Amino acid sequence: MKPGIRAMKRFLFNSRIYIENLRKGGFNEDQAKAQATALEQAFSDAETELATKKDVDGLHNVLKSDMQNLRLELKTDMQDLRLELKTDMHELKDQLTVRMGAMFGSAVVSMSVMLGIFTYFFHN
Repeated sequence: MKPGIRAMKRFLFNSRIYIENLRKGGFNEDQAKAQATALEQAFSDAETELATKKDVDGLHNVLKSDMQNLRLELKTDMQDLRLELKTDMHELKDQLTVRMGAMFGSAVVSMSVMLGIFTYFFHN
């Protein structure tokens, strides 16, 4: 790494001053340069890996929109299910009415036959 000022997207990093400060603090030249290179790399990585407030706000808006869409889809699905359930209940009601009518008719016929048998045997 060649010491100097590196313009980064969010801030400036003057590696020359950083190296000088490390040398004043007891680091030798190679240690100071290695430290400056590592820090410069960390800053560079941070620019591509860390989210800014703008990034977070953008994701927030996307998520908010997605949630609204999901809410509308869910509401529509629930209305469709409600309608389907009502239709199924009406069909079951009609089937039950037919079956109850058949059972009632069978009961009337059975009672009529039993009454006829009773009349035949006990009134002659």
